[in-house]
Amino acid sequence: MECKSGGTVTKKIDVRSAFFWMIIYLAIVVVIISSGYFAISVAVNEIGDFAANSLLIQEAKSFGLLVGNYSRVGFNHPGPAILYVLAAGEYLFYDRLALVDHAFSGQLIAVAFYNAFWLTLIAVLLRKMGLARHIVLMAVSAFCLVSAIEDHSFFNGVWMPHLYFFPFAVMLFSLARLLQEKSDSLWMLAISSGFLINGHASFIAVLGLMLIIVLAYSYFAGSKRGGVLRPDFIKSNSVSLLIAIGLLALFFIPLLILTVREFPGPLGDYLAFGGGHKPNKLAEAFSFVSIYWGGMSVFLVSIVAFALLWFGGRFDRYQPVTRSLLVVVLAATLAMLFYAKYGVDYLGETYIGFFYFAVPSALAVAVSIFVAQRLGTGSLVKGLGVAVSIAVLATSYFIGSKPPFYVDQFHGAQISELAKALSSEKGSNGRLVLDLDSSKDWPHVWAVAAGVAALSKRQGESVFCVNESWHILFTKELRCTSEELAHSKRFVMRRAQDGDDQGAPIQLGGVSLTQVSPPRSAD
Repeated sequence: MECKSGGTVTKKIDVRSAFFWMIIYLAIVVVIISSGYFAISVAVNEIGDFAANSLLIQEAKSFGLLVGNYSRVGFNHPGPAILYVLAAGEYLFYDRLALVDHAFSGQLIAVAFYNAFWLTLIAVLLRKMGLARHIVLMAVSAFCLVSAIEDHSFFNGVWMPHLYFFPFAVMLFSLARLLQEKSDSLWMLAISSGFLINGHASFIAVLGLMLIIVLAYSYFAGSKRGGVLRPDFIKSNSVSLLIAIGLLALFFIPLLILTVREFPGPLGDYLAFGGGHKPNKLAEAFSFVSIYWGGMSVFLVSIVAFALLWFGGRFDRYQPVTRSLLVVVLAATLAMLFYAKYGVDYLGETYIGFFYFAVPSALAVAVSIFVAQRLGTGSLVKGLGVAVSIAVLATSYFIGSKPPFYVDQFHGAQISELAKALSSEKGSNGRLVLDLDSSKDWPHVWAVAAGVAALSKRQGESVFCVNESWHILFTKELRCTSEELAHSKRFVMRRAQDGDDQGAPIQLGGVSLTQVSPPRSAD
């Protein structure tokens, strides 16, 4: 009876805990949706990167997508996990429930569910690390405030570099929990790592190096020699480990299918790119990493703060938590330095490392825990801490409510009219052949073309194929066939400017299209 009763009590506690975290999750969803309502409300016909992703998302809605988002260097990233999340939002909130007026708004709502999931996991992990609830609240509020200051678009942004931020943060906290020699974070580590690797090929190396550093620290500084690599630890946690391996393996299935179909497939592209550029200088790599800390001076101050926490907190009650967080901060920074030196082809593009902003945010969590320990556990202190945390969260909400800087790409001008005009020109003779003229503001020309392609595909039609310029930013299906090049109408799309192309048959959306005759074959 006692065992049965005990088992019942345990089950009730588990259900109650799950219900509590589900309420927290839904509350975060509501908060993020409300903070991003402006962007959701103005979204009509997306252009640019978002339209290029929508081309892939239409395939995901029929479960036919195997590739990830496009890369600026000419290939798609390893997997479609994030794109399937966006596809689910478009399908559920627009296609099925009709809760929004435009398809892209459904994707933006999906972002709220996606980010709320990761934020909830961060709170769950901190709680599992043994922190009191009021300290968890303080730590999460510190994380949110620093993240919002770094880039407010992390909360509502749908740009891929922004969508890597929260899973990378969960990966950091999952590794920190593992350093406590507990296996209950392994499934979170697997899922966050899977989303990251699907999103960008570079995470294969970055996460691999981080794991090596963390495991090495655990081996030499664990509670027993070997840490989480001890045979007895692995044996006693084998089920959790196998589940995590299985979950991570699921994210590689699309990549394996493509590799078998088109050997060496995407892996060949990644290896070719990795060996195709010279390493950067170490000083340049160090300077690149410092950008994400607010500049070199702030980076150096943060290093001092890291050292103070490392040595000053050794007698703290929460020392295992802060120490584990500091280890993953160090591991991520070393991995980022390695990536900046050997993996980044152009250090001028800071968006490449947006995910690393999660590391300063994690350090802020360590600082908040350190401070909370020294404030004590009295009821007055707890109440004051909760009040301050709520104020910090409110500030984070205010900052995070600003629209993403690319919100103008959520409602491209005259995309519908341009799609109709091209459809009318196409007639029944097959797709139009389109050349993009990059001599006059190529970003706008390409962005509009992508918007028209996405809208047409969403409507079940393909009005043009691309012959010259920027093939890599579209799906393979949009590339012209030899038959189309020989027989279809051909147009050149360029940026429309005052006094230019007055005789162009189509001038909409800031572009003009002029027919080229006769058609010619591809180069």
